[in-house]
Amino acid sequence: AARGSEAAPHAAAERERGARIEAERAAEALRGEAAALREEVRTLRAAGAAAAANGAPDPLAEAARAQARRAALPGEIRSAIDAKRGQDAIRLLEELIGLGEPGYAEAIPLILRIDEDMDGENTLGLTHFDFWPKIGDEGLYRYALANGDVDRRFRQMAAWGLPWRIGGPESMRAFLERLPQEEDDEVAEAMVRAITQIPGGTGKSEALVAAFDRNDSGGMRRRIVRAFQSLEDPESERRLREVAAGADADLAREARVSLTYRNPPVAGYVATRIFRNGEGTRAGLQEGDILVRYDGMPIDSPEAIERAKDASKGRRVRMDVYRDGA
Repeated sequence: AARGSEAAPHAAAERERGARIEAERAAEALRGEAAALREEVRTLRAAGAAAAANGAPDPLAEAARAQARRAALPGEIRSAIDAKRGQDAIRLLEELIGLGEPGYAEAIPLILRIDEDMDGENTLGLTHFDFWPKIGDEGLYRYALANGDVDRRFRQMAAWGLPWRIGGPESMRAFLERLPQEEDDEVAEAMVRAITQIPGGTGKSEALVAAFDRNDSGGMRRRIVRAFQSLEDPESERRLREVAAGADADLAREARVSLTYRNPPVAGYVATRIFRNGEGTRAGLQEGDILVRYDGMPIDSPEAIERAKDASKGRRVRMDVYRDGA
């Protein structure tokens, strides 16, 4: 009992000693940071004195002005938007984006607000051709793609915009670096689709194959297999046939749909996506089906389907569908 009563105070003393050591270490780290800051201030002041002697701007004063300007710009942009001064809003946005990463987070909600206006009432009198070439910025797009907390809508815009700013090969490398880490399915799909839309054919299949191999997510791999539909080169064809013969049933089915789309065995419209509770589901269609005729009318496009539906409104119709060789 005596030994037990002695052990408790000893343990408490050890804990207190450990806490003191940690506090001393933290204090030492803070002293080091403070010394570094003092040295930085001395350096800036010396640079300011030298600059003043030479008639150049004071770095400290310049930094203070830049910080004040960054704080003021978002409000000025909102005022320009409210006053329907579209060109002023663009000019101020360019200035905010030009500040680099410190300005990006403030700029993105304002960009989205202007984009919504252009697609809606267009009170600012701007067009997408006025707007995006001026505010589309490589650093801004890369920042958005790398940060999952940025508004999804802008991250999707960044996926489409990046190839136009830095070219196809460099943007494909950026997408390949990001795709294995991307948690937002819609942003990932935007990146995959952007790869397929890059002008020219060089490297796209190789990029998608690399993305497929680097990602073990079933959802991501299905998106990549679906993206192969729009490519026509031997490499994507070879990979689709490999996946179609593989052990993963969902991926194999997706690959077969893509192969059917690329090489339809009969004339018609290939149903690559059937949405739950949609008209296709209610009609009994499956992904990979080829709609050959609708109420006797030949079908080769979504527009042909709409025309046939309009012509047969209000009555039951017959659909001729090719499925699995029949």
